Amino acid sequence: MGYTKSEIEKIGNTLIYLQEKIGERISKTKAIKLLYFLEEFSIKKYGRPFLGLEWEVWHLGPVSEDLYAEINEPYMLNEHIKHSHVNGIDGCFIEPKHSFVDDEFSDSDIQLMDILVENIGHLNATQLIDKTHLPHTLWYKIAKENNLLESFGNKSKTTSDFKIDLSDLLSEDKQEMYKIYLESKEISRSYAM
Repeated sequence: MGYTKSEIEKIGNTLIYLQEKIGERISKTKAIKLLYFLEEFSIKKYGRPFLGLEWEVWHLGPVSEDLYAEINEPYMLNEHIKHSHVNGIDGCFIEPKHSFVDDEFSDSDIQLMDILVENIGHLNATQLIDKTHLPHTLWYKIAKENNLLESFGNKSKTTSDFKIDLSDLLSEDKQEMYKIYLESKEISRSYAM
């Protein structure tokens, strides 16, 4: 998936903002889960995702494959973050390369990130994974429908190609807003690429 410069700036600065607000080093797993929940919060509140990342059903919950690769070895986000390794269960952490820049963010974006930090920023990676695995979640629904729960549970499978459709979280009145978001995103990408 290709990203515009503006999208890359927003992803990088979102990671930096979360790191600064939480006030502790954020592991790769925690960062990915926080960004997923940020997408959910945004789509429920505004009818559009926050970053527009594509999410797949993996054994530790929703994962954006692009983001997973970027945190391991930043390329597109190289101007914004670097990673560091520490021995332990989640040994890859993100480190900001600069302070937060708010150019790509509205006041409602900042407010939404603050709500995320306030509500779940204190949770560790394992607790966030547990939240994504609850029976009412999109991850659980897709994993169950596609017979992945057992193979994830017995560790015979760690990833899948099954996509999470965040629009399944939308009420009917917000479905139209989501369609408009998708159309405008497609138009802006066609001009930016």
